[in-house]
Amino acid sequence: MYSIEQHCQRRAQFYRAIPDFWADLYDAEYALLDYHMLTEEEEEQIRTATNRIGHLYRKTAKLLRQLSDETLRLLGFHQEELPFLRIPVLPAETVIARADLVHVGGTFKLIELNADTPTFIRETFDINERVASFFHLLSPNKGEVRYVAEAVRYAIWQSYCLLHRDGEPYVESAIGVFAAVESGTGAYLGAVRGRESVFHGRGAPMDFRTFSSDLFRRRVFS
Repeated sequence: MYSIEQHCQRRAQFYRAIPDFWADLYDAEYALLDYHMLTEEEEEQIRTATNRIGHLYRKTAKLLRQLSDETLRLLGFHQEELPFLRIPVLPAETVIARADLVHVGGTFKLIELNADTPTFIRETFDINERVASFFHLLSPNKGEVRYVAEAVRYAIWQSYCLLHRDGEPYVESAIGVFAAVESGTGAYLGAVRGRESVFHGRGAPMDFRTFSSDLFRRRVFS
């Protein structure tokens, strides 16, 4: 008979083999060693829903920038924020977004769209595939990480072009209060895009900046 103790031992052994992953947070179990099955129809519904949500988000963001100050204030934005709302920093409205969905009445509904700094990136594109393989199942995200890598590389290069500098871009970031998750996710994104990331401090506000190689060496290594 399979006991809870045996499960805990198997889970610990499984996640010990994965380097630099936060399987436990705050002395509590975070990552499960279990699975929830999806039908092919449900998988297709999720892909369709997220694609449509992404299209609506990109279209809505462009339209919002065209609204008057008065309309934006009525929507809850402060006067001091208005000039920044109209700045299109990158051609893409978001680099990596996470749509939180709930299954209702045979379809998927959006609860929230995390369009800026979503969590569960490595969990979705790396750990999920490892767990699926452990149980001899297929991961719905198999091979999808290539799109993540393309999006990150493109966003970094676009940001770097705005600086009008020569050389190769590096990414430097300050770690916030969730140090293990933030540094681990940043390192994972650096790995999938083929570049190492550098992190500084704990408890500092999250601050992503892009530097040229010469400036990077002066700030970090000298």
